[in-house]
Amino acid sequence: MPKKKVTGTSSLEKMPSLSSCEEMQDILKKGKYGAVSSNVGTFNKKSLGTICKIHELRDISMRVKEEESWLRKEILIPNEKCSISKEDMARYEDLIFNSPDGHAVLDNNNFILSSDLATIAGRRWLHYSILAGITKILQSTNKQTMVFMLKDLRQVVHQFLIRSVKCITFFVHVTKTRAGEVQFATPQEPGCHWTLLYIDLTTNKWFYCDTAGWSPPKDVKKVVSPIVEMTYEAANEGIRPFHGLVQGHVEDKSQVCHVCSSKCLPNIPLQTCGNVCGVAVVFLAVIASCAPKLWREVFLVNNARFPDDLKWIMHPTSYSDFSRSKVICWLLEDRVEVASLGIVHCQFECKEAFLIARAPVTGAPKGF
Repeated sequence: MPKKKVTGTSSLEKMPSLSSCEEMQDILKKGKYGAVSSNVGTFNKKSLGTICKIHELRDISMRVKEEESWLRKEILIPNEKCSISKEDMARYEDLIFNSPDGHAVLDNNNFILSSDLATIAGRRWLHYSILAGITKILQSTNKQTMVFMLKDLRQVVHQFLIRSVKCITFFVHVTKTRAGEVQFATPQEPGCHWTLLYIDLTTNKWFYCDTAGWSPPKDVKKVVSPIVEMTYEAANEGIRPFHGLVQGHVEDKSQVCHVCSSKCLPNIPLQTCGNVCGVAVVFLAVIASCAPKLWREVFLVNNARFPDDLKWIMHPTSYSDFSRSKVICWLLEDRVEVASLGIVHCQFECKEAFLIARAPVTGAPKGF
């Protein structure tokens, strides 16, 4: 059988999709073939690499256009008590478009790149480093509530050797199998969804908050319990017995879309899109750290009345643009203040968290 000629990129009548290219690359790698054929041509390792690079450049161009469009749109501001900083947003635009990638772009942070920072704009999933950056800020906000990425196990123990705390909040990265089982993200099974795990160390009671209504991973207790036990030991306290895990939303797999039941915590927000999970859990962590009284008495109680001025927090998809803008401001200012979310001083317990907000944006509450 005659050897097929490799199809050049200049002679392609139709560009194979990125997923097709990746599948063909996998076949070449596993089968140790020199080339592989599809319905659009014959390709070797080099030509597939070139096509993947073209796809990457197209994606970058598309993302830049989406970011530019997002920065030009009017931001829906929930009410007159909420505000965002025009100065911060202008600086953000300069950082993502005029900074060389491969270098940290924030004075107060040595791991967030301009491409990472750009994931906050538009409708993209937040990069891991964005949540890690918020974690770093929240660590210095409230001495009684610590926030970690679940992977930072050594850091957890180290922090608790320095100071004891009453609560831990974890950002948890998960994925879902084809069978519908929720699992922790791994290098082999990358995560596609962010959730939050809050642990009250005074009772060892856990709260799993998923704004998409997914169930927690089956092995969550097995994975997290050793961290909790080390925390108690580091604080020179006896290990308290496990008092159960409360799900913010209990998944009903017979439902296509989540519908709350009496088993749910109705004041844990629900998203109606697939890209705001990272932003939503950042807000939950901020409230747990900066307004712990509000968090415990409203969000974690199933019969509490939600403050009227804060009801917008229950709709993370509708207010995604405003919430993303606040994450930008927090990272650029290296501090988290919640007065500009409409949370008042009487809803606080931690003095460090109540910082004076910038002057509200001039004009109607609907945008700037």
